[in-house]
Amino acid sequence: MKILIHSTTLDGEPLEADGIALEGKNCAELVEIMKGQTPFTIEATARDYMLGVLGRIEPDRKLQLPEDPESAAAEFLTLLGKHGLVEFLPDDAFIDRLPEDTFAKEDEWYCGFRMDDFGLKP
Repeated sequence: MKILIHSTTLDGEPLEADGIALEGKNCAELVEIMKGQTPFTIEATARDYMLGVLGRIEPDRKLQLPEDPESAAAEFLTLLGKHGLVEFLPDDAFIDRLPEDTFAKEDEWYCGFRMDDFGLKP
């Protein structure tokens, strides 16, 4: 399953031409990936994360999600889609990914110098 999370304006309006594509086995895995994208939500439960996001999108609505984690995640993503914040992509959509070791290589460098040149370890 693949989705595109649209970037937003400062007012929370989705930007259709910009976003981050994610891929997961199912809706629940996509929610776990989404909540792991920021240090402010990574420790939250999936349910708390979803209710927090939806509470900011629809503050006047008393939201309840199904108890089943997969059903709750599907409902969450559907509501985000209705607001134009996510777009469901076809399974064969190409998602450009960075190589696994991209950030490991960056950690070896500091201001254009290799860290171990200064006796530092990444």
